[in-house]
Amino acid sequence: MAKIAAILRAREGWDTPASLPADRDAVANFTAWFSTVRADRQSDAEPMLTDEGNIRLEWDLGQHECTAEIGADTMWLCLLAPDPIDDADREVAFDAITLTRFFYSGILPSAK
Repeated sequence: MAKIAAILRAREGWDTPASLPADRDAVANFTAWFSTVRADRQSDAEPMLTDEGNIRLEWDLGQHECTAEIGADTMWLCLLAPDPIDDADREVAFDAITLTRFFYSGILPSAK
C-alpha cells in the first residue's frame, strides 16, 4: 500500500518539531488488520500518521463519524453522533476483532 510506504518514510519532525516517525508496531497492527477489510470498505480505512507515531483512520458510518487511532499496544476508538450528547470513546488494548466490530458497526467495547 503506497500510503503505508509514505507513512514509513516520515522522519522525526515530519509535521511539527515534536512529531514522531511511525511506530513500526502500530503500522504492523494496522497492516495485519487491513488485510481482513473487505474490498468495498478499504477506501474507508485510509491510514494517516499522527504526531505521536500512531495510525489514524476516519470514516462515516450512517450519521456517525468514526475515528480509530491504532498504537503499538492500544487503540482509541471514537464515535461522534448527530447529537453530541451521544458521543462516546474508549481507549483499549489493541484487538483486531474489536477494531473490526467498531469499523463495520460502530459498536464500542464496554466501558470498564
